Amino acid sequence: MDDTPFKLGKIVSNLQALECILRMILKNANGEVTLTKYYNLKVNDEVIEDSFTNYDTLSQLIRKYNSLVSVVDRTLCISDEVVFFRDVIAHGRVFSMNPNPLNPYLLLKFDKPVNGKVKVTYSEEMNSDWYEKNNELTYKQLEVVIDGAKALNLKAFGPIE
Repeated sequence: MDDTPFKLGKIVSNLQALECILRMILKNANGEVTLTKYYNLKVNDEVIEDSFTNYDTLSQLIRKYNSLVSVVDRTLCISDEVVFFRDVIAHGRVFSMNPNPLNPYLLLKFDKPVNGKVKVTYSEEMNSDWYEKNNELTYKQLEVVIDGAKALNLKAFGPIE
């Protein structure tokens, strides 16, 4: 049985959790208090912009978090590698030349065109080693952020209602 969706799902879940935790830490660090009950929000509801609701990219969130935590311990900074990898997942092309689901996929990412040509910026076979390596990369960043929040005496998780 092909467990590609499960393995890829773990990595995507780690990336989404990383962004959410960063937002909660920054909200706490900025002293932002809200009465918004996030779990009750519906389409077209309007809420106050804060670190949880703003439009910051993962790169911006990491930069803000790193500037906070680097004062305490530079080893608790998040690697920029995770941003590049998130972009590969979000904007890459996944395909296989063989329709057998047990064969590994290829993940390609291309740069913006220049003079009608594009450069390949990422090309890797999504085999067992790839899934293991990238699950470890993304999970490690979650651990680093949680340790960073502790070092800053901030809550990574607060009540989200």
